[in-house]
Amino acid sequence: MRMSTYATFESMHGRKSTIEELIALLRPFSRESVLYLCFVIGALLKMWDPDESPDSDYALLVRSIFERQRADRFCFSARTNDQEFVFHRRQILFIAKLAVQHCSAIGLDVLRNPPGIFGTICLMANDHFHFGLTAGNNLTLGVLDRDRIARVLAEFVVVQEYGGIYAVHNTARFHRLYRLHVPALNLHPQYVDIASKFRDITGIELSDFQAIAFGLFARCANVDREALQANAWVALVRPENFLTTALSPELIQKFLEEVSMTSDEARYAITQRDTGANDFTAFRNKPMIREPNGLLAVDIAFLLDKQASGPFWRVNLRADRPETAYGFFGEPCLSITSMNSFRLHQKQLEGLPYSIPPIRKTTQRKYAICFCFRTGLWSLPSSNLVCSARRPSTAETMRHW
Repeated sequence: MRMSTYATFESMHGRKSTIEELIALLRPFSRESVLYLCFVIGALLKMWDPDESPDSDYALLVRSIFERQRADRFCFSARTNDQEFVFHRRQILFIAKLAVQHCSAIGLDVLRNPPGIFGTICLMANDHFHFGLTAGNNLTLGVLDRDRIARVLAEFVVVQEYGGIYAVHNTARFHRLYRLHVPALNLHPQYVDIASKFRDITGIELSDFQAIAFGLFARCANVDREALQANAWVALVRPENFLTTALSPELIQKFLEEVSMTSDEARYAITQRDTGANDFTAFRNKPMIREPNGLLAVDIAFLLDKQASGPFWRVNLRADRPETAYGFFGEPCLSITSMNSFRLHQKQLEGLPYSIPPIRKTTQRKYAICFCFRTGLWSLPSSNLVCSARRPSTAETMRHW
């Protein structure tokens, strides 16, 4: 994973922008045009992949949204040792969320707008992700080393979470988990038959859902500059795109209802839960927005998540006792991260830059968090690997690691 910093409005103008200023700049544009541009930026820069970021496409996008002087500055910065980038995944998700909340169906086309305003929107959005938990005055305040580490983790957990997904590892891991590890635990006192419950809730077989979701991910992930230049509508997904498959129209309709929502539904979902600039729960649940011209993927990596952890969360949210489903899922997760599981996939793991530590009962939490940060192979929070644990959300709870 490549580490770098992002450019902000504050660093350029000496003051942090307000959320009201950001919304005021974004509101005149039509919602569909903003979501379309967000998808194009994510697709061209391959934001779901932690190892790829096409330099030529980055320069093209920068020059498309900034006036010449600022574009030259950011293009030059991207080629230096002290890189400063304009775009990142959380920023694009945040702009999409604000567009759903505050942009109407009728408005200016952001793609036809002169360079400058959307560039400023991107910089302003970047002002709202850093929280100052790692401020340099911690030493003078007498903060303990343990607390300083917790503060760093609180900042970097979300950075790591949105750093991208290794699609091959993610797909293989969850396919194996649902197919082998969950059924093998059918005698567990908290056993949940995820495949059966998922079918009862959605009317879709789990294997079919995973196959279609991965196909949709591949369809969106393969949108590149050449494809867009040949047909700008390739960025949108329509039901007729599935006509060449052997799937029934009824199955496709059920699937699209599971992964997409209208703008009104998205706005309501965000209103129900919005804890700040890093909260994209609504898009995790349904990563596509239905617009008049077709479906737009808000985030391509979230599409991949739908065939991975998505079925579990769908079952968990409908369970009579969610804590039971949540607790049980830690068992197959822990099982699949053991050395015995990985020995079966030794060829897949060849060439990894880090060794994988064995998971021991006495230290399973510590090894799990080490595994999460060192290899990038496990995308779920390490607390999910322990049945009695709960997802940490603050620096305070991180101390117990």
